[in-house]
Amino acid sequence: MVAQGPPDASITLEDAAVDAPDRAKVRPGLTLRVIDTCADGVLVVALLGELAIVLANVLARVFFTTSFLWADEVARFVLSIIAFLGGAVAYRRGDHAFVRVLLNRCPLPVRQTCFALADVLALFVAVVTGVASFEFIESSWNERTPIFQIPAATIAIPLTIGLALVVLYAVNRLRREHGMRAWLVAGVVALAMAGAVATRQTWLPWCAGDHAIIATIVFFFVAILAGVPVGFVLLLATAGYLWMTDAPSFVSLPQSMVNGTGNYILLAVPFFIFAGLIMERGGISVRLVRFVQTVVGHLRGGLLQVSVVSMYIVSGLSGSKPADVAAVGTVMRDELRERHGAGEGAAVLAASAIMGETVPPSIAMLIVGSITQLSMAGLFIGGFIPAAVMAACLMALIYVRARRARTPRTARVPVRTMLGAGLTAAPALFMPVMLLVGILVGIATPTEVASFAVVYGLVLAVGFYRAMGWQAFLRTVLDTTALTGVLLFIFAASAGFSPTSRSAWWRCSTACSTAQAFSCSRQSCFWSWPVCSSRGFPRSTFWHPSCSPSPRRLV
Repeated sequence: MVAQGPPDASITLEDAAVDAPDRAKVRPGLTLRVIDTCADGVLVVALLGELAIVLANVLARVFFTTSFLWADEVARFVLSIIAFLGGAVAYRRGDHAFVRVLLNRCPLPVRQTCFALADVLALFVAVVTGVASFEFIESSWNERTPIFQIPAATIAIPLTIGLALVVLYAVNRLRREHGMRAWLVAGVVALAMAGAVATRQTWLPWCAGDHAIIATIVFFFVAILAGVPVGFVLLLATAGYLWMTDAPSFVSLPQSMVNGTGNYILLAVPFFIFAGLIMERGGISVRLVRFVQTVVGHLRGGLLQVSVVSMYIVSGLSGSKPADVAAVGTVMRDELRERHGAGEGAAVLAASAIMGETVPPSIAMLIVGSITQLSMAGLFIGGFIPAAVMAACLMALIYVRARRARTPRTARVPVRTMLGAGLTAAPALFMPVMLLVGILVGIATPTEVASFAVVYGLVLAVGFYRAMGWQAFLRTVLDTTALTGVLLFIFAASAGFSPTSRSAWWRCSTACSTAQAFSCSRQSCFWSWPVCSSRGFPRSTFWHPSCSPSPRRLV
């Protein structure tokens, strides 16, 4: 794993799981190594090629007052490659996120069985969705793109290839790592599916109302708590709902997945992650943390205060919490453990990582902006103050705890040392200023600003600090595509799950509104519950009494 997130007991990555097989020691065969190399090569070419296209488009617009009209079509295809091939590569590496809050409390055989079950279910849903993707490609093959006039279904080809890779990796993992347990788990799943198919006509009428939604939600949470990766749980729940409602075809599943990754602004996600990893491995974060340490390291709480301020600054560079925590944690890990203890340091890093959700540029803000059409500049401006309040509260809490524990202060560093650290970190500090000015002034879009951040980070890491070589650069590109693949794969799977969640939300809101209306007298008032949703998630929910007097006591 490259960029681990904050220490969290609930959601982590598969290769960090307790008692999970050590996949690094399992050397794949020659065929798999060739396939892995080809997949990695395609991802590297796709990411770097799209970065070059975005930069060339900006230069053409600035100097020649023209733009590449075909850039949007290429961007959609590149996003599809990164989402689905990158998701497959992330599955091979064990980087998909899953919940293990209950697994850690189970005996070892139960944990190993759940790991095998996760791979079996991933194999099953990859086969189902892959077969449906063939139908989707066939049905939309005659449609043409507006610029290149190629089949519109071309954008779905990476989905089919990525799912085929997941099938290959799942079979290989089951065979090499789980052995006989894999056969037993697969047999139980097959028997359960056969029983459901044989009795389908009996229980299908029962799913005509709300029962299908209830069963889907229950299955979703059971699979999540059993340790199945989140992206595959979303696909499983969607496929199960379609099957329980007697849908004529599963073609809507791959169609919604492809459409879910088609927004141009999502290109900013891999670019910001790329910039964050360059910052971590190119010596940029080290300079920033050392400068912050000279400024606030003398306060009570010492390095814990440095961690909070460093996380605030670093969050304005990458937009990714895992990259932020890795950038700061790798620099301060040993000192935090020695002076404050591993638990205290991990707690502060995890708490301060929440600021990354609001400090621009934030990947969460980019995704919200892509599905709600809100102003990115407005979202970014509105994120500064909440993050600053969180930072101030954390620093105040650290100060109070350190004073109660009578933790000694460290001496203030000389001004000459502070100025020297500031001069060294000045090029890195200019990076967030460049990002924010470019977006807020309107010079470039978030995607274009993210590409500038990548180039600027490379200039600092390779040319100025001389801390990154060719091999480290290639590893950074591959890690970027894998981490982005996890995020975009989950985003694409949630796009398929959104009709189910929207239906469940609508039925729940309708039932609650009906209950409230019946609980009020005829002369009292009418209660409305407007729900504005986008892709299945409520944008705003509020109760509004439209007249008076107030309602009577509910009965």
